[in-house]
Amino acid sequence: MTDMRTLIKTGCLSFVAAILAAALTGCSSMRVLTSTPPVKSFVLEKPAEFRFGLGTKLTLPVGEYKPVMEDNSGYYYQAPTKIVARDIFSYVADGGVYLRRDESFPSHWYAIDTQNYTKMGRLPEGFQMKPGQ
Repeated sequence: MTDMRTLIKTGCLSFVAAILAAALTGCSSMRVLTSTPPVKSFVLEKPAEFRFGLGTKLTLPVGEYKPVMEDNSGYYYQAPTKIVARDIFSYVADGGVYLRRDESFPSHWYAIDTQNYTKMGRLPEGFQMKPGQ
């Protein structure tokens, strides 16, 4: 009987450890570039401000956005400086625009907060950016 209890306890602990490890590592496939993005860079000629969520205002800075990371679905083009988010508090974060592998123009923005959590949302209608040289 003791052997059975030990076996069950060990199995349960192993299961909990596996679930905990999966939760802590996440399911993201984000990685450094291992392939060549279809567009060398994008240029934003004037700051882009828009709202998301419950009224948070996000500002993307002027400049050249270059690809720095990718995942299974697309490429992350990093802003030349930090992006700014303002709601109850203001904060800056690494971020930029996201180009899906089946698109030729970015459709999403992304931000990586201080806990390395990546937030992503759709760019607003009328968002303008041009391919870099």
